[in-house]
Amino acid sequence: MSEPRPDLPPPPAPPPAPSDAGVDSVCPVCGEAVRNEKCKVVCRSSRCGYRIILTCAEF
Repeated sequence: MSEPRPDLPPPPAPPPAPSDAGVDSVCPVCGEAVRNEKCKVVCRSSRCGYRIILTCAEF
């Protein structure tokens, strides 16, 4: 591998990794964001209400 050139700026930093506490994915039914709650992945959009997308048995 070649040495970095001092006349070039360093490459950009990679984006931060997503956290497990927030939004995980999108609902396959309505396309809204789903959340990881306890042992379930749930869609809480107005269209789905409280649709369970995955349970811990399916992880």
